[in-house]
Amino acid sequence: MLVNIGHESSIERNLVVCVLPPGSAPNKRMREAAAKEGNLIDATAGRQTRSLVVMSTGHLVASFLQPDTIRARLDAPEKQGCLN
Repeated sequence: MLVNIGHESSIERNLVVCVLPPGSAPNKRMREAAAKEGNLIDATAGRQTRSLVVMSTGHLVASFLQPDTIRARLDAPEKQGCLN
């Protein structure tokens, strides 16, 4: 099931490991490492990064939505045939 993370970008709900704020030093290092390795997916559409989504595939997705917003969308019941 896909979950909308803003600007027509979606992620697979079952592949999400965790959703983090980008401000702490460890999270900044994680983002830099992912960018260096080519595993950073920027879904911010040029806006400020407000959350980092860690995927089980090893990718890190940057989103402009707040972590709480993404967590709420991940926790919402699945709707058949529709994007959340």
